[in-house]
Amino acid sequence: MLEGLFQSGRCRDAQELFNEMQTVGIIPNFRTYSVLLDGLCKNCHISEALSLFHMVERNGLDLNVVMYNILIDTFCKDKKLDTKRALFSNLSSKGLHPNVKTYTMMIQGLCEECLLHEAKELFVKMEQSGRLPDDVTYNTII
Repeated sequence: MLEGLFQSGRCRDAQELFNEMQTVGIIPNFRTYSVLLDGLCKNCHISEALSLFHMVERNGLDLNVVMYNILIDTFCKDKKLDTKRALFSNLSSKGLHPNVKTYTMMIQGLCEECLLHEAKELFVKMEQSGRLPDDVTYNTII
């Protein structure tokens, strides 16, 4: 339901449904928070998405690489290089490891900013960490 509401641009309704879920005792899990985060980002409610992300973090709920990927993707599209770099580097401090999608988004963002040397270094680091590039990674580099 939440995904459908966000996909149709009905953010307020999605947030009301989320609040109603909690009121009736449904405890949000990782998937619920990921849908909220993704929906807010895709509907350009970035400050609300960041607030949600920080709330999840403050409450000690498990953040994982998927939630970071949602934000990194958003900031790559928004051309906010410093923010996406901070999120990327924050992964290791949380005990998380970037996956192929994380690396690919970062490489794409660096290429779009004409930081080709840095993109190449990240590509090498990706391979050294045991993450093998996929077709999306290679197409991004090409």
